[in-house]
Amino acid sequence: MTDDRFAHLFESYVDRSIDEEGARELLEFFASDSTAKDRFVEDLRTSHLLYGLEENSDGESVVKEVLESIRLGNESPDITEEVMAEIRGDSEPVEGKVIRFFAWRRWGSAAAAVAAIAVAALVALSLMFNAQDHKEGLATLTHVIGAKWQGELPLNAGDELAKGRIHLLSGVARLDFANGVRVTLEGPTDFELIAVDEMRLHAGNLAAHVPPEGIGFLVHTEQAEVVDLGTTFGITVDANGKTEVAVFEGKVEVTSVQSREEKIIDEGSVVTFAKGSEKMIPKKLLSRSFRGWPVLFGVLNTGGRIRFVNAQPIRNPREVVDAENIIVFPERFGAVVDRPLAVTLTESGHYRTRDLIDHEVKLDLKGKRVNTYLLQFNPPYVEDAPNSDQVRFGGQVTFDRPVLAVITDRDLLKQSDPVLGKKRFEYDSTRARGLEHGDSLSLSEDRMTLSVDWLVMQSLKNGMDQVRVVVDAGE
Repeated sequence: MTDDRFAHLFESYVDRSIDEEGARELLEFFASDSTAKDRFVEDLRTSHLLYGLEENSDGESVVKEVLESIRLGNESPDITEEVMAEIRGDSEPVEGKVIRFFAWRRWGSAAAAVAAIAVAALVALSLMFNAQDHKEGLATLTHVIGAKWQGELPLNAGDELAKGRIHLLSGVARLDFANGVRVTLEGPTDFELIAVDEMRLHAGNLAAHVPPEGIGFLVHTEQAEVVDLGTTFGITVDANGKTEVAVFEGKVEVTSVQSREEKIIDEGSVVTFAKGSEKMIPKKLLSRSFRGWPVLFGVLNTGGRIRFVNAQPIRNPREVVDAENIIVFPERFGAVVDRPLAVTLTESGHYRTRDLIDHEVKLDLKGKRVNTYLLQFNPPYVEDAPNSDQVRFGGQVTFDRPVLAVITDRDLLKQSDPVLGKKRFEYDSTRARGLEHGDSLSLSEDRMTLSVDWLVMQSLKNGMDQVRVVVDAGE
């Protein structure tokens, strides 16, 4: 069934003009596509369309048939009698539900039966999906950093989160959804999980990274609805209810809740909604501070002279100049390697210059999913920079999964750019890359933490220091 046809049938139900043929078509669609049930229920919930019906003998038999057709297996309760009792008006409300019946003009038996189908489907689906959603996890709480939660039961890394509202009082938490979407939240944040591809941000800070398989991820706020179109984006709802939507990469579709105005927001832009305002106020997105930004990309901690790239529109690494820090850039996420690779090292241990320069290990990662990162020191260009202003830079970076390989050689970096580099980055082939004499690094025993000790010059003419880290992305 096309989206237009589904919308037409739904609208026909809403305005009470749906005929018997249309109702049957809708029910057949329910049977063939389980997502249609979700759409039907959520649209009806939004519109508050719960109607009461007079008892009708023809309608009762059809309602029972409908309830059987949309039951969700053994896990769904048999609520046929409860629904029929609600329709007849001779029962107490179903526990946990408030269903108000409004006066409805008398129709013929066929029309009443058709309407009964729609109402029964709504009530049954609503109850069954609520029961299922609360039992099944919608997302995994993958990482927490200093997180404190409201409520008696603490939440821990590895917990499955079901449908419902959650208050993160402080700290950072990352949620991983089954469709590959990652969301980080920085407390204090009040959020709500609605479905595997939908959530609501009541207040606080959220950042999301959405892969191609997760396109369509929806975030509600009081002022806006944000639909991902393949992006990395952030949303902030402050204490006064103002909503900001920032797009770091890709695009999102933003809809004003009040005016229903829709706009496509491109990367490098941010739109703001003041509380109670219908207007989207656009502006240019600048770098911003967000503690959950590195965690979103699988970096749990940085220390010393290493820092993760700022939350900002994606820029080529060579354009990011910093004389004080080694910067971590995320490159590929969940990339499938299609060929064997030449790398510098694969095992834990301490590696000095003689272990890194011109050292090569053949690694067969074909078919393996990986995340890749570029560590770079790129000071400002100075035409007549002396070679004597060398200083030592040390630091460490901890990843969320084990490191599979590190590439430190200039030629090996260049060879791996097409396979492991970010497609939109323009890697500098004219300047020296990789590590040089005086540099060393260590990979921890669990292969999660990379420590570096680099001898660098804080103003350069012809070179930069870079290494590429290849991390296991799991199945």
